[in-house]
Amino acid sequence: MGCLAAAPFTPWPFAVLLAGGAVACGLGLLAAAVHARATGWGTGAVGWLTLLYALVLALVTLGTM
Repeated sequence: MGCLAAAPFTPWPFAVLLAGGAVACGLGLLAAAVHARATGWGTGAVGWLTLLYALVLALVTLGTM
């Protein structure tokens, strides 16, 4: 919500929205991984953690360009 409220007042609104979306996706993947780990490894914790790792790697790669 903070990114949506701040975006119109920044020089680069799409960068703010992209950062907010990436944070929301990362937290969602982390929550899914924690939930899957709490209910047993068989429910997909490894898959969710792999997706979270891929998101972090993509953000690091895009951030260095």
